Amino acid sequence: MAGTSREIFTPDALKAVYRYASGLPRLTNIVCDHALMTGYVRGVHQIDADIVNECGNDLKITIGVRPPAEKRNPRCVRPQAKPHGRRPRPRGNHRSRPAAY
Repeated sequence: MAGTSREIFTPDALKAVYRYASGLPRLTNIVCDHALMTGYVRGVHQIDADIVNECGNDLKITIGVRPPAEKRNPRCVRPQAKPHGRRPRPRGNHRSRPAAY
């Protein structure tokens, strides 16, 4: 961080930032900005994982975070595609005729 020689984020806080942002730069900036503001309001000199987790939950960021076990449904299956009812396209060099008006 510019203007300081000490670490602002603890190693665990950095891991939590990555977990919430999944390495996406925009989300990383959002989470870090929120965590820095929270740390400023609380008057702390170092951002820890608890602050980052609180901010990630406040921001409702769900990328990279698994839902609790009771909210997961292991029996969910992807629905099968339904046939669309159109005739299959002819193969080969068949040219369609222009519509007569």
